Amino acid sequence: MTTQATQKPRMATLLMQDAENALQDANLLPGSTLMASKKEPGKVNVGHGQQVVTNGGIEEFFTLAELQDRSPQLGDDVFASYKLKLLVISDSKKLPNLGDFSHVSEDIGNIDRSLEQFLDIVTAQNVFDDPVNYAHFSSSSIYLLNPAKFGFKDEDCPFFPTTHTFLGIGLDKGIRTVENLTNKDKMSEAVVVSSPFHLVEKVSEKVIALLGHDFPQRIRDTEWIKDKLQGILKGIFVTTVHTAPSKRRFFEVHGLSSTNLHTEFIQREDMGRISLFEYYTQTYKIAFNYPELPLIVQRCSSAPNGVRYFPMEVCAFLDNQRIKTAQQDGYMIRDMIRKTAIPPAELKKQNTYLKESLLLDGSEYLAGLNIKCKKDPIEVAARVLPPPELEFGGNNKHVPKLPRCDWIEAGHYFASASYAMKAIEQKTEVITQGLKISTVKDVVAKNKFLTLENIVNKTNVKMGGLNYNIVLPVQSDLSLIYKNDTLIIGIGTNHPMGGMGQESNQSGDPQQGAQPTTSGTGSDNNGNGNGNGNGGNGNDMLPRGSVPSVVGFCANIGKNGPYEFVGDFIYQLAYRDEKVGIIANIIERCVKQFHSVNGHYPVRLIIYRDGTGEGSFHKVLKFEVPLIRNVFSNLGTAAKITLIVVNKMQNVRLYAKNINTQAKSSEQNILPGTVVDKDIVHPLWTEFYLNSHVALQGTAKTPRYNLLLDENNLSMDVLQAMTHSLCFGHQIVYSPTSLPTPVMVALEYAKRGRNIYNYASSSGSGGTFNGANSYELNYINESLSFKGSTFLKNLRVNA
Repeated sequence: MTTQATQKPRMATLLMQDAENALQDANLLPGSTLMASKKEPGKVNVGHGQQVVTNGGIEEFFTLAELQDRSPQLGDDVFASYKLKLLVISDSKKLPNLGDFSHVSEDIGNIDRSLEQFLDIVTAQNVFDDPVNYAHFSSSSIYLLNPAKFGFKDEDCPFFPTTHTFLGIGLDKGIRTVENLTNKDKMSEAVVVSSPFHLVEKVSEKVIALLGHDFPQRIRDTEWIKDKLQGILKGIFVTTVHTAPSKRRFFEVHGLSSTNLHTEFIQREDMGRISLFEYYTQTYKIAFNYPELPLIVQRCSSAPNGVRYFPMEVCAFLDNQRIKTAQQDGYMIRDMIRKTAIPPAELKKQNTYLKESLLLDGSEYLAGLNIKCKKDPIEVAARVLPPPELEFGGNNKHVPKLPRCDWIEAGHYFASASYAMKAIEQKTEVITQGLKISTVKDVVAKNKFLTLENIVNKTNVKMGGLNYNIVLPVQSDLSLIYKNDTLIIGIGTNHPMGGMGQESNQSGDPQQGAQPTTSGTGSDNNGNGNGNGNGGNGNDMLPRGSVPSVVGFCANIGKNGPYEFVGDFIYQLAYRDEKVGIIANIIERCVKQFHSVNGHYPVRLIIYRDGTGEGSFHKVLKFEVPLIRNVFSNLGTAAKITLIVVNKMQNVRLYAKNINTQAKSSEQNILPGTVVDKDIVHPLWTEFYLNSHVALQGTAKTPRYNLLLDENNLSMDVLQAMTHSLCFGHQIVYSPTSLPTPVMVALEYAKRGRNIYNYASSSGSGGTFNGANSYELNYINESLSFKGSTFLKNLRVNA
């Protein structure tokens, strides 16, 4: 239990009295533990001559008895506000038994991660104690404030002059229970993370850099500057710098005004009605360089009209602020991708630096708990699965070759274009393929014929064709799975992060890119949706101004056989990890279409789901699986279910034991088909790591697969081979993909749904999209999805 008491303003030396009052109000005994915090600023070098001031804080635990003696050390400053957190401790001497693994259960619906969370906090204690060298956003998300101290170079943390940002380097870590050669064990997984951070500088300096060459010509165009910068500055925390430190304000930027220093007026008793320019120049003797810049807006209930206005030249960024996805433009994203594409040999070295930066080897905290950390990464045995055989038109077959595992088209066969044109003319819907003039010039002038093949492949799939088939030996166990009695469904989600409220460019792609979800348990508090599973969230209302999540799905329900994946998307309330409200809708549509194509219902159902965290596994099994079974029951049939969750955004990285540091990045990576199912997997769950693709730049992110349910009794070999073979069915690129084709296509459908929603919500489409206070999700789904189409619902239009 935590009780908080806030006093303002108070002298720090009166903490004792405040603590006693808080304890009395909370009806707690004086023996309870109180947590107080004090913050010590410091300066550190971040490379390239940049020096920043840290505002990290050291948190210390004081008992009530200790507080009497310790409180004077907090100084005699007057704080605007502070909090006392009262923590009830039943037995402070009792420590967890780190060797007790009885809490580890094979029941995925009953997960206890308390010990893992405890170890995650313990391994971050040295970070918490040193705010000069570390910035942490949680016990798992840690950044280095002085990377050079731990072995990193300036080029690892570059400065971006056009945006006045720098690339902060750190780690994202976690603790998992894994099996080893003799027993269960705990494994710490950590991976290098790089994020752009704002510099500590005046807001005006940042603005001038962002506006670039256009600024001198449009310096007086306040509205243009506001439109260009408001999305970047909104949500940033700043401090005023024109007053003494004790009188500075710290606040969040809520927006920019349409006025400037000359056009915004205030009423002062001693000055009358004056402009902000007159107020600041007369009161603080400030010589402004850019008085035409828009003013920073702070919402404040105590201010006139509920807002305060501040000039950009008197406000500075607070330290340790990451740049949010919505604040990044296309150029920054491009530079970020280039800088963070680290080859395996270099990434392995950087991971070693980060492990050493945690100071675990000499940690008194770990020693006190008798915890020891391995010096080197865990070494595991891996197998390489063979690629499947591919069949093109004219019965031409081809087997991809290691190490790249790519292939060329074996035998070209193209149906007459006139047939497709006549078919399209017969329909009321039109297939489109975006093509830039620059792409045409590259094909013609630079002989980039692979680009031309890619366009042809896309167009063929969009119009209902299939570029190749996957061929399996007749006697193979997989051939039984891929018969026309198995329904394979992929599900992927696009949450409103990178894709929220973004306009499309001429190519039809979002300028910042809608980000497919790979989140963990961020939506665990959503319960079981609307609970009926039959309406596709039909009764849910989406408040105006909010943005829904998009669930993409696809299945092998095309007319060209078991490897053609066609699908659609459904909107639901944002950040729901579970799909209870819509899962029955998805399954029913896929099963009915399967029956329409094959003339019978499936006897096996295999589902691949992307982005479901371990904390949501029990909800999937408890709520979704019964709804899936109910769909088949209502149709008068039944199917055995296999449910697999894939997670590409986990932190385990697999490296070859011996890496040629002189080789290309793609050649340093592990081979396609590399699978690990021992030592670093969960001791009781069916879990494996499968790397099916070749990373052309940087280090391969190997997906982790969890088997939640298997009524088909698939062996581990069959499960892995099936998953690997599905990575060869993308139809557009002639190399295996990192995720199985059902998941890749589902994520593309989710992205398509995001782009369509962005266009519809920005341009208006009549009905509830035109000025209503809320939107009915059922209406949005009926209006924007392919469900009601005549032609496109049967085609993979997002190829």
